[in-house]
Amino acid sequence: MKKLILILALVFSATFLGYSQCNNGTNYYPTTNYDPTDGTWGYASTCNYAGEVLKVNVISGDQYQFSTCGDYGGVTASYDTQLTLRNESGTVVAFNDDYSGCSGYTSYIDWTADYTGVLYVHLNQYNCATNTTCTRIMILRTAAPSGGGSNSTQVGNPSSTLSNGRVPTYGYYDYSWSAALYTTTDLGPTSIIIDKISYDVYNNVSSTMTNQKIYMAYTDDATFTSTSAPQSGDSNLDGWTQVYSGTVNWQQGWNEITLDQHFYYDGNRNILIKWENDDGVWESNYPRFRYTSTTNTVVYNYNDGASPSSTGYVNSYRPNMIFNHGGSTLPIDLVSFTGEVIESGVELNWVVASQVNNDYYEVQRSIDVENWETISTIPGAGNNNTQMDYKIIDPNPLTGISYYRLKQTDYDGQSEAFHPISIVIKEERKEIVKKLNTLGQEVNDSYLGIVIQIWDNGDITKTMRR
Repeated sequence: MKKLILILALVFSATFLGYSQCNNGTNYYPTTNYDPTDGTWGYASTCNYAGEVLKVNVISGDQYQFSTCGDYGGVTASYDTQLTLRNESGTVVAFNDDYSGCSGYTSYIDWTADYTGVLYVHLNQYNCATNTTCTRIMILRTAAPSGGGSNSTQVGNPSSTLSNGRVPTYGYYDYSWSAALYTTTDLGPTSIIIDKISYDVYNNVSSTMTNQKIYMAYTDDATFTSTSAPQSGDSNLDGWTQVYSGTVNWQQGWNEITLDQHFYYDGNRNILIKWENDDGVWESNYPRFRYTSTTNTVVYNYNDGASPSSTGYVNSYRPNMIFNHGGSTLPIDLVSFTGEVIESGVELNWVVASQVNNDYYEVQRSIDVENWETISTIPGAGNNNTQMDYKIIDPNPLTGISYYRLKQTDYDGQSEAFHPISIVIKEERKEIVKKLNTLGQEVNDSYLGIVIQIWDNGDITKTMRR
């Protein structure tokens, strides 16, 4: 009976150790801390033996890869390795045994630092054993995109091990589209101008994708309730701004995209990012993007040979992102930009809380949010810290759905275009038959206050005239 118990205990112990996170204590080699080089595979020592611990200096937000695998770093261990990562408190933050991506029993860990300090990398043979066989722990550091800290906003868990190849762009198919929602909870309450965005590619890839287009828009939605692609004119959208068109070269780690058109985020509304992939070429080794599961926040579709249909799939694969606003300033503090249909056309109003180096404004109009024409130019106020109200009328508006946006230009020639708004005008323009104040008295266009407008088709609207 004692023999049976002893045998069972030994079997249990061996099984447990085979899948445990190894801890070798303080058997440090080398004794000095290793500083990985950004973007280059390196190693602290030509030889590391199983049972040794490597001390690595890490920086919060940077991505680190550790490997005994030949596909990563160019060296393959000759025995069954195990890698364990522990933080300064001794807590296991990552562990790998038997990496399936390389032949043999090698190990690979992809980890993003959530602190700045020392990381302890434990090397072992299977069953947390030691040996005197020479191998190397190869390390690659990928620094977080430039403009970090207070100049950027990161959304998603940087240590997530989840990845998908469908959102934002699906390189395995010739064509694809996707849309992802990011809320004010994600981005914060502060108004910013977004000039760069970054996506975190999970896998080891080198992929060039041409004819990529990115759009941004305000939305009232926090989740997708429909499988249809968001379209211009949707009631819950406040127009589209095309922020990028061109080629993207994907690499493992964070990939930063400098936007062609900056996007003004006001801190009050959710934003939607739509990506169109018109590359026309499929790749077997396509990028997979690190994501944090967020219920019903993405919709996508894909196809070979032609652009996919506008009905796709709703999922939770929302990519981790960094929104960069480090290179942008706010030349004007735009409070609002609104438009309404009146008897004489479309009235456009904007309110500015302050202005810096502001030369002039352009009010622009479009039918497709891609091609814009300037319909009016208004002088700016240079440098001014008081609130100013502006108004113009478009006397010849377009029938159907059209878009208006405000563009500002500095004295030095730099310009910013703000988010567009949409206006709908029916084939036969309706007319106002009566204007009343809140007391029911008829008033004219010079009346200041709340105006109740009664239209010839029975519509009733309320507006504030100042």
